[in-house]
Amino acid sequence: MSQLQRERSNASFDVEKLMAIVAKDKPAMLHKFLPLFSGPPFDNQVMDEYLSYEDLFAKKIERVAAAFKIVRNNPNFLFAHMKQKVKMEDVFEHNGVFLHFTMMLNYIKNQGTEAQQKVWLERARNGDFIGAYAQSELGHGSNVRGIETIARFDPTTREYIIHSPTLTSLKWWPTGMYASTHAIVFAQLIIGDVNHGFHGFMVQLRRADGTLMPGIELGEIGPKLNSTSNNIGYCRFTHVHVPMDRLFSKYSRVTPNGEYVAAPKALSKFRYIAMMLARVSIIAAAYEKLAQAATIAIRYSAVRQQGFSADGSGQEHYVLDYTMQQYRTFKAVALAYCLLWNRRYITDFIQQVQKDLQTNGSADGLPELHATLSGMKATSTVWAHDAIEECRKCCGGQGFLKSSGIAKMAPDFSEWVTVEGEQVILSLQCARFLLKAVQDVLDGKTVAATAQYLGEKFSGPVDFESATGIMQLFRARSIKLVGRLHREYHKKVATGVSSDVAWNECAWLAYRASEAHVSYVMLQNNHLAIEKYFADASQAGVKLVMLHLLRLWTLQCMTENGGDFVGILTEHDMETLDAEVGRMLKLIRPDVVALVDSFGFLDAQLKSAIGGYDGMVYDKIYSEAKLNPLNNKSGGRMVGWDTLSEVLDLNFLEETAVGQHAGSSAKL
Repeated sequence: MSQLQRERSNASFDVEKLMAIVAKDKPAMLHKFLPLFSGPPFDNQVMDEYLSYEDLFAKKIERVAAAFKIVRNNPNFLFAHMKQKVKMEDVFEHNGVFLHFTMMLNYIKNQGTEAQQKVWLERARNGDFIGAYAQSELGHGSNVRGIETIARFDPTTREYIIHSPTLTSLKWWPTGMYASTHAIVFAQLIIGDVNHGFHGFMVQLRRADGTLMPGIELGEIGPKLNSTSNNIGYCRFTHVHVPMDRLFSKYSRVTPNGEYVAAPKALSKFRYIAMMLARVSIIAAAYEKLAQAATIAIRYSAVRQQGFSADGSGQEHYVLDYTMQQYRTFKAVALAYCLLWNRRYITDFIQQVQKDLQTNGSADGLPELHATLSGMKATSTVWAHDAIEECRKCCGGQGFLKSSGIAKMAPDFSEWVTVEGEQVILSLQCARFLLKAVQDVLDGKTVAATAQYLGEKFSGPVDFESATGIMQLFRARSIKLVGRLHREYHKKVATGVSSDVAWNECAWLAYRASEAHVSYVMLQNNHLAIEKYFADASQAGVKLVMLHLLRLWTLQCMTENGGDFVGILTEHDMETLDAEVGRMLKLIRPDVVALVDSFGFLDAQLKSAIGGYDGMVYDKIYSEAKLNPLNNKSGGRMVGWDTLSEVLDLNFLEETAVGQHAGSSAKL
């Protein structure tokens, strides 16, 4: 029995039952569809690391084109892909083209009229064209109101003229744009002398022969921290004329004579839905990438031995038995599950908002949704990024190898921390919502459901034993920090400074308040999800393990942010928390390999020499090292030897070689 098999035998719960809830039928579907991607050009992906920037792009485009053909020729796979049950990145590392099937499709569905959907939607689903989501600019990112690209309506030709008036107005950062044929371009709609704000336009970038359309300058922005991301574009528009029907007009529109018809007030912010959906997908990515990193780190730690036992037996300790390794890796596992449950909650929430909007025109939930997603995207990606890197460090030297599968995860995931809003900007958006909510509470107004607790006061007693007690402590922390932000902000305004100045001077308080609020909301969502998904008595064992993970995550949050709980917890309370963390680590230890197995990742997804299901770590590390082109020269001759040998004393090398030889066998 292998070491990982021994670890799995210790589990207190049924892995299959948990996997059925966590991964659903995805592992089975991948097993079914993976053979479609078994031959060229999908084979030898491990060799991508040795390709040049241009060759890597060409290889990825070759795989993208082959994948499109597979999708079209396999209806079952097409359906699974459309439903996002299977994603292309589960099969191969593409270069962002398949964002077309999320952001582009979502925008057409949510913002296109019936006529526009008839033209574009089915074609988009079929991949007859490839679209990018062109919002960010060289000079503006999250501040969409500051977008400089303009779309001026020409009443004589009934066209929109898309133009980049400044260097900073170039579209910059759209993923997949260099390889796209079209883009949803966000621009300020100008009719006469009136700016009607930013709107989305469908603009064609490339002709049928692959060359650029008139007035289009399109390029790729160059090497990035993520070394494999080589399809992020920039685009300049020089007086590009597009037909009138290229303005997405489901809610606001322009008449043929140039009259602007605004969306109903309740729906005016619905154009932000596409951005919100993008942030939901990023929270999902945070879960998935962290879960993969945790899987690799836990499995490697379970088989890696280091440090001899003090009992003189000569046995080495498994790294996973060291408490500090448990603290770091178990934290990642707990956070991954927390992100999973929160992703599901927020997906349900946004679907309800869309349903309300479609059925009765109610957009009351949009401000709350926007604030929640802003804070959650910021916090979840920062936490996940830190935890992914910590998992890599937990793998020691092997975690530095690309073949480990974990070495490039943190650099790759840094993209998700940044895109669709950098963490400080988004946290401050959430904090503005909280600031207003506190004022509404004080004024006796109705506040959003997720912020109603801000009107409460913590009166104790401290309860570490129940989930309700822990939630009360997180709530008290948020009330304290949001309340401090409210007091300090209004103190500064009272001195006569502008609201902008006051807000800027309170920004660090706002950031902390946002994180505290998001932590409480995530804890609440996680708890509700456990109650929902593990309500059946037959799932009691799995439910208990889920509660252990949630408890560990909350305890670690409190001990690592002890200053936030000053006045809420005593020094004795903090000591109790520390002891409780140790107890939870012991409780989780027998289940932790089964917990990462339950994420349901196949080896083909992990692409890790040290995190495979069978635990055959050293064989795989060595095998992948042998693939290095440097290691495959005749006689082991070193690449570049002719140049290096010019500065060496070759006679000396000949002399010292005398007497050294390889025997037929080694005697130990």
